[in-house]
Amino acid sequence: MDYRDIDKGDKNALHIDPVPLAVRRLNQGKLDELLGQIDDGDGIKKLITDGFKGPNTDPDFVDEFGGLDAVPQDATGTWTLVVLSSLKKPGRSLQTGWIRRLLRTALPLGKTISVYFNDEALTSAKSNTAIQTEWILGLLGPSIDVNPLVLSTGEQVKVEEKSSPYPRLVIDGLGEVTGRARLYEDRISGGKSEEIEVSNGFFINVLGRVIKPEDPYLGLENLSHSAWSKFRATIRSDGLDAVLSVNREGLSQSRELSIIKALVMRLFNRARSVHDAKVGESWPDAGSVLTEKWGVVPFQPLHRVISDSFSARTETPDFVDLSKVKELDAAREDWNKTARDQPGDLIRDVIVSDLGSETKLVRYDVASRKVVVNRNHPFAEEHSETSEELRVLRDVALVDLLTDAFMLDIGIHEHRLTEIRDYKDRALRLVAQVRRRSAAQIATMLKNATAHPKGFERIIGDALEYLGFSVERLGASGEPEGVATAVITPGRGDTKVAYKFTYDAKSSESGRAKTHNVGVAGLARIEGTMPPITRS
Repeated sequence: MDYRDIDKGDKNALHIDPVPLAVRRLNQGKLDELLGQIDDGDGIKKLITDGFKGPNTDPDFVDEFGGLDAVPQDATGTWTLVVLSSLKKPGRSLQTGWIRRLLRTALPLGKTISVYFNDEALTSAKSNTAIQTEWILGLLGPSIDVNPLVLSTGEQVKVEEKSSPYPRLVIDGLGEVTGRARLYEDRISGGKSEEIEVSNGFFINVLGRVIKPEDPYLGLENLSHSAWSKFRATIRSDGLDAVLSVNREGLSQSRELSIIKALVMRLFNRARSVHDAKVGESWPDAGSVLTEKWGVVPFQPLHRVISDSFSARTETPDFVDLSKVKELDAAREDWNKTARDQPGDLIRDVIVSDLGSETKLVRYDVASRKVVVNRNHPFAEEHSETSEELRVLRDVALVDLLTDAFMLDIGIHEHRLTEIRDYKDRALRLVAQVRRRSAAQIATMLKNATAHPKGFERIIGDALEYLGFSVERLGASGEPEGVATAVITPGRGDTKVAYKFTYDAKSSESGRAKTHNVGVAGLARIEGTMPPITRS
């Protein structure tokens, strides 16, 4: 058929009239003539003449969708030839790698379907990541109670588990549903598209084909990132054929779709509970902390983030400093060996160093394997006046780094993590300004607030308080901004001696106050002494 026939006529009208198709019966001569007019026609002719190669048996193939064979295994002696020509721009721009991956992902290759792509026998996509736990529909038992399924409308749907002649669920109003759910030891999401084998999410198979495999969420939201990046559910439900969308790539909103959503969420919630329980077990007890110190800290996310940075699989995050690493291959090998044999040595120390006031609070130096806290960051300046504050600051920075590595490891996109880190950095700087107890922070704000009348008045008072004065803030009309009092060493007779002065603050856009605006003569002169006190 010629799809251009559809575009003829009124382009704003719905195409509801049947498009006439020409049907021809070809003999061998006509077929040879046709093949001679298309690219690689000789190759197609040879393929037909020699016979198709048949299934390419993969000894490791496991049909994760289960159920009966989607394609009859008995040969019928027939074949279908499809030639696509006059492709539009989107069709001509398709990349072979994408087509190859889509075929491997969407088709259960290996038992009943074989595909040769540019002479390469494709095998079904699978993962090299170890499986932590697996649940097979029909053999769930008490581990996952799926009867009944409760829909979003509150309706309860009856579900039966059957193990013979093959494991399956029988669901009222939907029929047989087969498949499994897997929780992997490590995340299977992320990486470059050409490196991805199986991926995480929900994958729905109808009559042997995965519908819309690039959408693993099935329209569901608010899924836990931590377990989600390691979870894969592969469900086959031929009963969904009736609710496939017109292009057969999606599912129409229906009761059947609601049943599938309820089922996959039941599977995911079980996987999430298993995942969270294992994560809790991985944290050390008090005895381990006392004897092993850094070796008990869960550095696995940091290890994987740095490994990805070495292999250039992902963009290096801004909290990782690779600038001092000279030989990436040697460093990667040493890094992985340390993670395997001495994981506690991945972080040798947490130090405070000068990184510049515009740099974020914490960074990991891969070459020295040290966590570096930026001494010039306003938050660090505000919390580093004593040794106790410095210890707390280093601990907070370490947790901050490990949390950033964890977020990246569980699948939060680098761009989203950058937004989170930028927001966190602005919040830390703002908190430092609100606290403003350090000389460095007060001096910086004195400089930056000269154009803000009220702000400049307040920071002048803060600066005097930091210097040891007791400040009474006034600022009313006709009065100075405040009165600063300094108590000095008691004089003769244990008389408390103090001096006071009034101060005023004048702001300007240029940072300099004009002489006629200062008005020194208007400041009140305060005289007198404080009453005597007794030395204690």
